[in-house]
Amino acid sequence: MRNNSELTTGRQWEFGTKLDFWEGKGTATLAAYHITRKNIATQDPNNSALTVLVGEQSSKGVELAVGLQPTRRWSIQGNASYVDARYENYQQGGVSLAGRTPTNTPSTVANLWTSYTFTPALQGNIGIRHVGKVYADAANTLSWPSYTLLDLGLSYRVNRNVTVVGRVRNATDKRYAANLTSTMAYLGAPRTADLSVRVAF
Repeated sequence: MRNNSELTTGRQWEFGTKLDFWEGKGTATLAAYHITRKNIATQDPNNSALTVLVGEQSSKGVELAVGLQPTRRWSIQGNASYVDARYENYQQGGVSLAGRTPTNTPSTVANLWTSYTFTPALQGNIGIRHVGKVYADAANTLSWPSYTLLDLGLSYRVNRNVTVVGRVRNATDKRYAANLTSTMAYLGAPRTADLSVRVAF
């Protein structure tokens, strides 16, 4: 529970634009934002069962998404974001953490995936996910480095109602932290393969 009854408040502005190009084969969206929040609850570093309030935290960033259709069979999608998140007013143990980055908040995240239709029934997919470095503590003394994951997929349409889908997630078996605390790293899933059947009625 919180150590006082103050309410979280905030203000935000955002603008964006969308563009079609390459004779309709490409689309792009761009957005920028700035968010300021006060009295945000966060975990007490000395007692994980309690939360304390951050005086003020701000985030500003940009997001870009692009889609391409080079041919009827081949499509490409990608997005990337950059955020500058920081504590504007936060005291921890009598020490000011102003200017530090909040925990588990990467400054960069990017995704790229492509699909190709080999035949009307067979389609392959490749996806790449990148996450920047994150900090495990508010003082930014502990961190986990950036990582990149590779996902693979193949689908086969048996008939108009049945499709078989095979996936390999984290194909390179990259070790990465899905979440961090000041005392522990919760690792993400290792290389994982699955096979599913989709049936439409």
